[in-house]
Amino acid sequence: MATDTRKRSRGVKGSGRSANAARSGTAESLVVVATNADYEALCREQVRRLPSRLRSAVFSGSVKREASSSSHSTLIVSRLADLSRSTAEHQARAATTRQVVFISELPIEAVTARLMSLQIRSSQRLHIASKRDRASEGELIYRLVSGMAELDGSETIVDAWVEEEDLVLLSPCFHRMVVPSEKLKRFLGNDLSTLSKFEIDEDGRFLHWPHSDTHFGWKQLHQLIDPSAAIEDVKKTEQFKQTYGSAIRTLRESSGLKQADVVGLVPRQLRRIEHGEQTVSRKALEALSAAHGIPVEEYLRRLAALAAKTRSTANEATAQE
Repeated sequence: MATDTRKRSRGVKGSGRSANAARSGTAESLVVVATNADYEALCREQVRRLPSRLRSAVFSGSVKREASSSSHSTLIVSRLADLSRSTAEHQARAATTRQVVFISELPIEAVTARLMSLQIRSSQRLHIASKRDRASEGELIYRLVSGMAELDGSETIVDAWVEEEDLVLLSPCFHRMVVPSEKLKRFLGNDLSTLSKFEIDEDGRFLHWPHSDTHFGWKQLHQLIDPSAAIEDVKKTEQFKQTYGSAIRTLRESSGLKQADVVGLVPRQLRRIEHGEQTVSRKALEALSAAHGIPVEEYLRRLAALAAKTRSTANEATAQE
C-alpha cells in the first residue's frame, strides 16, 4: 500500500544553522526531505557525518513549502511506494529539486505509473537506485548530500553502474558520464566481468577496482574519454589558485597582518600562494587561520565569499566587453 506522503514527508535538519537562516533562502542552502520515517532517520545519520562546514548548510523542510522556493536546492529521498499524486504535484513545481527513488518491493507493473506521477522530464532531476541494504543506501545518500552541499565545483561520484559494456557514473548534479569499457581495458584487463567489481570511495572521490588496485576519480575518467579535458582542468586549477591566492591576500591585508605575522609560513611561501603560483595546503590554511585568530572553517568561509565576489566581478567585466 502506498504511503501518504502528505502525512509522512519529513525534513532532515543539519546542526549549526538557525531557523532564520533556513528561511532566508541563501543560495548555499540545501534542504533534504525524506518521505518516510525510516529514510528520515537514515538521512539524519548521514547529515551528522558531514564536516561541520557542510553540515551547517544542510537543513530541513517540507515537500510542500520548499518545492515552491527557487532559492534552495532540495533533495528528496523516497521509496517508490511513497510516491503519491499530491506530493508529485508539489515536487513538479520546483526546478531546483532533485530526487532519488529507491525501488522497493512493489511489483514491476506499478513502477511506470508511480514514476510518471512525478512529472519529471529531465534526467538531471531524478535518479532511480536499486534498494539493497540500509548501509549501501546510507552511503549513497551521504555521497549525494555531501556533493550537493560542496560549493567548490568539483565533480564527485554519487553512484556508478554498468550498462551493457559501458561504465556509467552519476554526479551530485545528476550529470551522467558514460565510459566505454574499451577505455579501461589496459587498466582492468580484457575480462569484462571485472568492470562491475568496483568499490566507491566514502566521499565519492574515486572508484577502486581491488583486483588490479586501480583508482579513478571523475576527472581522470573524463580525461580518458576526452584527453582535451586535461588541458581545461589545468586552466581551471590555475584560475582556482589565482582566485583564492588573491582572496588570501585581501583578507590578510584587511586584517592588518603582514606576511611575516603568519607563523608557520615563511614570507616567500606565502607570497607564492597569494600570487597563485602555489596551491594552498591544509597546513598553510591552519597557519593562516591561526594568524587571523579564527577557526579554519570560518577562515575558509570568508575566503569562499571573497572568491565568489571576485568571480562575479570578473564575469560582469567580461559581459560588458
